[in-house]
Amino acid sequence: MRRILQLAAVSLLAASPVAAEETLRTFTFGREAGVLTGVAIEAGVAEVEVVAADVTAVSVEVDIESSKSRSRVQKIVDRLELRAEERGGRLHLQVANAPDHDRDYSEVWTVQIPRTLALELEVGVGDLRILDVAASVSVEAGVGDIRIEGEHGAFGRVRASCGVGDVEIRTPEGRADSDGFIGKSASHRGPGKADLDVEAGVGDITIRLR
Repeated sequence: MRRILQLAAVSLLAASPVAAEETLRTFTFGREAGVLTGVAIEAGVAEVEVVAADVTAVSVEVDIESSKSRSRVQKIVDRLELRAEERGGRLHLQVANAPDHDRDYSEVWTVQIPRTLALELEVGVGDLRILDVAASVSVEAGVGDIRIEGEHGAFGRVRASCGVGDVEIRTPEGRADSDGFIGKSASHRGPGKADLDVEAGVGDITIRLR
């Protein structure tokens, strides 16, 4: 989490929006899930939406956007690549070859995965939406709001915490609001076996399990 927060601090300085975002490049990727057990996504400054569905394949689209002058960032964007690696049964996705010192662009991820796959997200700065999940979810974010919706019956341990912000968990059994003076946290125990674990530095966390 410390590494994510360090990236968030650098990214906030470089990503202050002053003009409309322009899409400079788009990556697409798809593959059958096969024997995969999960998907892991690592991103810097990013907006991420992941939808779990009754499908058999993983599909990914990433728009690289910037509000800076195209000539200023195009050389950086041209070096980027969407890297997909399978390790230990998990598909790891990342926009690679980004310079550590320059975050003049942002990533907009649109991802669809099968409901049976676990999901792991690490994001420096940006809002996250994770919808219709029924397998284990782990999220670490530096700065940004997080919204997760899924099947209550699929989850057992549900836990969420943030350094600055609010946490809300809604289930058919009721609502669990965050406690704590500065750092906030909330938890729930459901009837299922999957885990849902969310940690954010700054931002609101909303979890709705139906």
